[in-house]
Formats: sequence, C-alpha cells, structure tokens
Amino acid sequence: CGRPTKSGFFFCPDCYHKYKEKKLLIEIRNCTDFTILDDSYEGIYNCDDGHVVKSKSEMIIDNYLFEKGIPHAYEKALPIDGDPKNDLHPDFFLPNFQGKGTDVYIEHWGFNENNIKYTESKKYKLEKYRDLKITLVCTNEKDMSDPKTALKRKLEYFEVGKINFSD
Repeated sequence: CGRPTKSGFFFCPDCYHKYKEKKLLIEIRNCTDFTILDDSYEGIYNCDDGHVVKSKSEMIIDNYLFEKGIPHAYEKALPIDGDPKNDLHPDFFLPNFQGKGTDVYIEHWGFNENNIKYTESKKYKLEKYRDLKITLVCTNEKDMSDPKTALKRKLEYFEVGKINFSD
C-alpha cells in the first residue's frame, strides 16, 4: 500500500491484518525490500518438486507428474487475446508432452456444479480452450480415489486439440 511501517515491521497495521492468515508469494530484493507478487494466491500445499499448490488434489497431481519425470509448470499463464489480465491459468502445463511436439494442459475440476461462480468460470474456460483447440486433460475428485491409475490412463489416451473429459 506504500504506507510507512514501524521499524522492524514489513507491513503497516492495515496490511498486517489483511495478510496475517495468508501464505503469500513474494519477491525479496534485499532484507527490507520486497514485492507481493499475488495477494490472491492461496497455495498451502507443498509438493515434492517445490511447487506450492492450492489443493490436496493438485498436490497429488503435481507429485505424480514429478515422480514420473514429466516436465510441468503450475498455473502458467496461457495468453488468449494479448491482454495479460485475460490470461487463463490452467492448473498444469506439460510442454512438448512425451517429446511429440504437443503441449498438454491439465485442469482439475475440484468443485461440484452447485458452486455457481466456479461453474461459470469453468464454462468460460472450457469455451476458450475449445476455441483455441487446446489439448486439455480434465481430472475431477472422482479420479482422486485412485489418482495414479486415472492420471496414467488420461495421459496415455487423449485426443490432441480437444478437451478430454474421460471418466
């Protein structure tokens, strides 16, 4: 916010109360100079490869990808129209998956259809993925009952340029 802080404190009282219960993504330039990179980030699960993710299911997926040696990025921006504020952030990006020149994205749909805001966001994202002919592999909470089998199957059998919803 730019307000002065007391000696030895990183936050003014208002910002302290805003952020005190959050885990933040920050860039530290020196011991007293830092930037909050994303104050809406709610990552709380630490993965084996050092990624910090937002849900236990995402942690399971990330750990599977790491265990199998599959290069991946978590929530890498996917530009859709040249305006960064409209970028999508799929849960996982698998560049040049299996060395075949195909980028694959994974979205884990963790909420049910009763969450209206989440459902609207999902519908919007799926429309954009479809328009861009993105290769998207979808997972859901049902897959998390046997995640290794589900992920193995989904990452072996998908159609390039399509949204893959196999159950």
